[in-house]
Amino acid sequence: SAAIGAIGITASGNFTNTGAISGNSGITVNVGGTLGSSGTISAGAGSAVVATSVDAMTINGNVTGPGGVTLNVTGADKILTQNAGTITSTNSAIALIADEMMLTSAINSGSGAVTLKPNNTTDAIRLGVAAASTNNSAAMLELADGELNTISTTGGLTIGAANDTGAITVA
Repeated sequence: SAAIGAIGITASGNFTNTGAISGNSGITVNVGGTLGSSGTISAGAGSAVVATSVDAMTINGNVTGPGGVTLNVTGADKILTQNAGTITSTNSAIALIADEMMLTSAINSGSGAVTLKPNNTTDAIRLGVAAASTNNSAAMLELADGELNTISTTGGLTIGAANDTGAITVA
């Protein structure tokens, strides 16, 4: 645990956080493998949390970025899993970027926008699948109603991006 200025963590392989990462400024985590966090990640007032992994990312603790939160899984068909804990900003944007997602806990951006999009711009998007556990099709970001219901925002919800070329379907 550290309550200091900006925090940057870089790992060429896997990284697991089981404690608290807390900074008075922004927090940046870049992992060349899998990122797992059962501890809290908390940036200071007005600061953001940005976490990037090449392989899967699993969040089981709170992630708080008053100035915004970006969780980005860059590997093809790799999954961002939020099993527990909340992802929170203070009226700032939250962006979740991964080809596969499993979202089961609260995501709250206040008046900030929330964006869910695949990392691969050619992936299709399918909304309304039966349950979060059915997110298993290759090259397709699938989101269940229950996953979308975890999101609380008055700033708007965007699914996909202007440069995405994959089809969007509603189940």
